[in-house]
Amino acid sequence: MKKKVDVAIVGGGVVGMALALSLSKLGHSVIIIEKKSMQIKDIDLDLSTYDTRIFALNHTARNFLNQLEIDIRSFSHTTEFESMALWSRSKNQALTLTDKDHTYPCLGYIVEHRQLMTQLMKAIKESSQIEVYDDTNIDGLTSEGNITFEDGSHLEAQWIIGADGGHSIVREKIGFKVTEKEYHQSALIMNVQHTHSHDKTAYQCFENNETLAFLPLINSFHSSIVWSNDSDEIKKLQSLPENQLMHRLAEASDYRLGQCQLLSDVNTFPLKSLHVKNYKKNKVILVGDAAHVLHPMAGWGMNLGLQDAATLMQCINRYLKQNQPLHQVTERAFLRYERYRRSHNQTMMLIINLLRQAFRADIPYNWIQSMNKLKRIMVKIAQGEQSIIKLLK
Repeated sequence: MKKKVDVAIVGGGVVGMALALSLSKLGHSVIIIEKKSMQIKDIDLDLSTYDTRIFALNHTARNFLNQLEIDIRSFSHTTEFESMALWSRSKNQALTLTDKDHTYPCLGYIVEHRQLMTQLMKAIKESSQIEVYDDTNIDGLTSEGNITFEDGSHLEAQWIIGADGGHSIVREKIGFKVTEKEYHQSALIMNVQHTHSHDKTAYQCFENNETLAFLPLINSFHSSIVWSNDSDEIKKLQSLPENQLMHRLAEASDYRLGQCQLLSDVNTFPLKSLHVKNYKKNKVILVGDAAHVLHPMAGWGMNLGLQDAATLMQCINRYLKQNQPLHQVTERAFLRYERYRRSHNQTMMLIINLLRQAFRADIPYNWIQSMNKLKRIMVKIAQGEQSIIKLLK
């Protein structure tokens, strides 16, 4: 006999859990299916060190999490950053972005992955509407809402939401068409201590194919590093002795933050761009990295995933308020969600690619610095403004 549920969410990451909590608040039964363990580990509660997985969240993402009673500002390791400094080493050009309009108290928030995951998991455990199938592998699924597990058991859902990341099994098994671009690049991530204060500023340096970001941590002399380049170059960096790697890091950043000392392990991951043609197939919807994967340059990946979740919930609420039958609510909501989010995410991916090319070309940074309207647009995008057309008017 098949178990039945309103919504099956494949993927127990940040976006999947946030959606589960939102749906449960509407009274829907939800099952989260995750191939890894979702148990809170002791290491997740050890705050003597920093996590190397860091998110730069904007105000739209923060507001959505606030609705779930997840306050990222209360996390002990959350940093509010107030400005962004962008520059090119060889071209001797620089650009600084701040919110002169003081629309928000800061540009955004640097949040640890483990702290956000821990708070979401605690909230999931407290919900009577949510079940968790962790350490669980899917054998098959259909666009009609049927899921078969490797142990032979079955699940029937009114909706399936694929929130299972860039290597989405939902996307693969349902056969969503994908446009994919390989950058042939990798990113190196680590946490470091530096001799100069970051002053709550996120630094980003561009040079040829290389992008180096310093994301400010709660200690003014600590930052999280995301360093991307051609994959062969990243392999060379990762193979260096620690003292040589730190010297190369300080040199690559023009010593903006002084000398550096390693505080964590050094990890790498490959980079690519991916976008599905459609976000919906019958009873299956994709959100987050399952639908779109971006270059980490701007730190927008998690923000777009949480905006997907927030928009999907807004679309569902729009029709629920009109007392529509449930099957009509979901069908109309899904179509509206797909229309809104695909166009928005496509625009954001285009903007990011244009920025990557612009900061590597002979673009006059000082000219941008003097263009107040253009700078305000860049600031609003960084803060999570969802209406790109509105910004351009």
